[in-house]
Amino acid sequence: MATTTLQIAELLPWSEAKQVETKNGPRNLRKAAPTEEFWALWRAEKAALRAVGLSCSQFKGQWEVCWWQEIPGEAEKHNEALAASRATDTAVAVPCPEGLDYFGYQAAGIAYCQGKKAVLIADEMGLGKTIQAVGRANGGPREMRILVIVPASLKTNWAREWERWDVHHRDVHVVSGKGSFPKAQAAQVVILNYDIASKFEKEIKQSGTWDLVIFDEGHYLKNAKAARTKFCLGARTLVKGDWKVTPCIPHRAMMFLTGTPIVNRPAELWPMLRHLDPDGLGKSWKTYHVRYCAGHQNAHGWDVSGASNLPELQSRLRSKCMVRRLKANVLKELPPKTRQIVTLDTNGMPADMLEDIRAMENKVEQEWIDAKAAVEAVRESECNYNDTVETLQEGARVAFNRLSSVRHDTALFKLPYAIKFIKEHRECNEAPLLIFAHHQDVVDALKAEFPHAAVITGSTPTNRRQAEVDRFQNGDTDVFIGNIKAAGVGLNLTAASTVIFAELSWVPADLSQAEDRAHRIGQEDHVHVYHLVLDGTLDARMARKVIAKQVIYTSALDKGIPEAKVEEAKPQATTITVAKRKSPDKLVFTPEELDHLHHAMRTLAGICDGAQSLDGKGFNRFDTTVGHLIAAQPGLNQNDARLAHNLAIKYQRQLSDETLAGCRITRKES
Repeated sequence: MATTTLQIAELLPWSEAKQVETKNGPRNLRKAAPTEEFWALWRAEKAALRAVGLSCSQFKGQWEVCWWQEIPGEAEKHNEALAASRATDTAVAVPCPEGLDYFGYQAAGIAYCQGKKAVLIADEMGLGKTIQAVGRANGGPREMRILVIVPASLKTNWAREWERWDVHHRDVHVVSGKGSFPKAQAAQVVILNYDIASKFEKEIKQSGTWDLVIFDEGHYLKNAKAARTKFCLGARTLVKGDWKVTPCIPHRAMMFLTGTPIVNRPAELWPMLRHLDPDGLGKSWKTYHVRYCAGHQNAHGWDVSGASNLPELQSRLRSKCMVRRLKANVLKELPPKTRQIVTLDTNGMPADMLEDIRAMENKVEQEWIDAKAAVEAVRESECNYNDTVETLQEGARVAFNRLSSVRHDTALFKLPYAIKFIKEHRECNEAPLLIFAHHQDVVDALKAEFPHAAVITGSTPTNRRQAEVDRFQNGDTDVFIGNIKAAGVGLNLTAASTVIFAELSWVPADLSQAEDRAHRIGQEDHVHVYHLVLDGTLDARMARKVIAKQVIYTSALDKGIPEAKVEEAKPQATTITVAKRKSPDKLVFTPEELDHLHHAMRTLAGICDGAQSLDGKGFNRFDTTVGHLIAAQPGLNQNDARLAHNLAIKYQRQLSDETLAGCRITRKES
């Protein structure tokens, strides 16, 4: 039996060794035609011969014997590369801005990228691929000309993340469709979107070599025939018998970021592979597509829509150019929820339109601030509920009503851009979504865009709500649209780990409640929350303030993922018994009760302005101003609390039993 290398070498007249890539790393391959002596040995000792690297196959009708020889040291290098592509920590020190720190797996991803001319970061959504891209620029040589091409909705957020994480303090330029491209000498970090990149072809391709080019959501370049793919990655096209060469963007290093590198089939990787592994997977179109796309010729040409040898493909990708970790790999390291404010891209909108809405918001916001100051003295006086309401100036009522109106106008103005973001997100990440809004007409518009979505609002019949939840949880639809108040409590929606707020509530607890429809027992994933805003608007300012308060609220109250308790409400006759209404000047509340009363007012104030056409709940016209003034205070004094107590009694049907109990109000049901 042939057991040694020497014996195998003498067994057949082998060809010269050729190094090839396999799923187990590089191997030297030698081939030979089998002899009768070999077939006899093969029949007797097949298992032993295979164990030492021999295989037999037919090629073009002829049998051949292949001898796969390990290359000394290559197996260890291959295994190390595979481990690095899955690493969740590293000993490599990566420069980081003061006060910030990478998660262990992010530092490991950055370390994997160092020294590679081209790399693919394919971590699952929500693991911080943007941060790792900036970290790669921090950890290597000081690259001063960096081009970032992204979907339109991500430009502003890329700029903010770069400025936040960049240790070299490079100047960041965001290019819009109607803007100008920075001059070559000023172009340190340039961010623009795929749709307009070719508009600046001269500036991008003829202004010198970029130190680093980053393609976010790299699967946007999956179609080799698409114009944007040809512009970004270059192409070689046969036109009337002549080859036309389109050069790619000149670069020294290139990065692709995408959580879904293969959206539908392995053929979609090919445009990226030509740059990621030009001497291996990307060397031969035919070899790649036959091996990994089940490529074959039919009456219509090549069919490469299939998939084959996928474990081998993954192994080769990881060993050469791809780092990929799943949330399940790093879940213990992640916080339970990540919140992100997304500034929507408004490219194509007349600049004066956005300026007009900003100016209108600023004016109305100032009117509201002035109105609050005007009633401050009333707060401190010993007045009863009715006297206080009568004392409020008409201007205060008008100010709040105008603020609510502007808030609604802003939501409608923002809606087309929010829908665009949601659609792009669905294209990039094929996963269920929870979408929350505040106003009824915004929910209706979202429903029109996603007609198969499950929907729950205040007008959804009680006996239909669980059916909508079940449709989503069972996978019959991948989009759930809910009103923040109506769908923000009591529902189990753990089929999704992505929550998008097309509108905000101004009550932090309401946002946390809505988020926790996904973030609860049964959720096995990290929950990612997006708040969609327009830059420079009251919407954006309030988002930052409310989310900052929400972090405090969450850290104070959350002890882990809350247990899911979902019960379908059953219609029943209800008798309400409330505490005897006492004179306000005789009620004194404890600090805990003050907090509950304040929360009750903020809950009611967060349901807009009481207009039935908007959300069907909240204060009525008479109580709107005083209720919102109390809710807007940083804390309640005893006079505030007495007013809030009366309002809580009046609107108790909209408050939970827990909140009412904390407000010293008893509700009995029979």
